Amino acid sequence: QAAQLRYPMDVMDILPEDTEIVIVGTAGQKITKIGEDFHSSIEADASKVTQIVLRSHLIRTMEGLEGFASLELLELYDNQIEALACLGDGEHGAPGVTLRTLDMSYNVIRDMRPVELCPNLQELCKW
Repeated sequence: QAAQLRYPMDVMDILPEDTEIVIVGTAGQKITKIGEDFHSSIEADASKVTQIVLRSHLIRTMEGLEGFASLELLELYDNQIEALACLGDGEHGAPGVTLRTLDMSYNVIRDMRPVELCPNLQELCKW
């Protein structure tokens, strides 16, 4: 049986004034997909969001992060992500340039080379 698709907006209201999106997976409320249009589908101004924490979910793919032009902290700890993505140049700006902290611990990523797109990275958690 396939897991039900559940996006961040299905689990928590993201308000227009929010600059931090923090959603920790709880029993029965696990996000399965970020969504390619995540940056444009939330009510908050993606260009002003500085932190995204999507911890302990069932996310397999990094996507929809291109519009977060002020992102300093990205925590996707304890998911099922297989590859780093969305850090480079995007049509709407890429978060890699502004990221200071990237926590990808407890995922299944083998290739960490895309962090080269993060010149200001100060903290990388990958185990």
